Amino acid sequence: MLFTNLNVLLAERNLKISKVSKDTGISRTTLTSLCNNYSQGIQFDTLNTLCSYLRITPNNFFCYIPVEYQVSITKQDKTFYTVNFEITHNHQVEIATAFADIGIDNNEKLISIYLTLSSDEDDNSDVLKSFFANLPATAVSIVEETINNLFDAEFEQYKNFDITLFNLLIE
Repeated sequence: MLFTNLNVLLAERNLKISKVSKDTGISRTTLTSLCNNYSQGIQFDTLNTLCSYLRITPNNFFCYIPVEYQVSITKQDKTFYTVNFEITHNHQVEIATAFADIGIDNNEKLISIYLTLSSDEDDNSDVLKSFFANLPATAVSIVEETINNLFDAEFEQYKNFDITLFNLLIE
């Protein structure tokens, strides 16, 4: 998994995307995409400009974790889902599952997703604990967003609701 640390670097320096864009000439769209790790790549000129501006090396700009993951959800009943992870590390695939309990508050227009691990001893909860424990905060937020997007698609009738993810397996 390769991603940028741009959002962390900007926060550490108390910089806003609009200021960086104005100072460097890099478009706000490009910077936003890099900050949110939506980008599929980066031009060397852009990387060079950002490294010079932030006084960092490409090693500081990127974060690499030799783990890939796929996540899917399966509906069990009206408010209970399983969240299935396929985690690949060193060409080994491990399957693990978490459980999602859904709370829908129509008054607040909020869907709360409480994600927890199984307490069963024969499950792969250690795989997930290890997976999340070894991810930097930026990577955890990317995984959270992936899960949020899956639930967003699942709750199409609640398009105007905010989805909040709680207790993401770190306990």
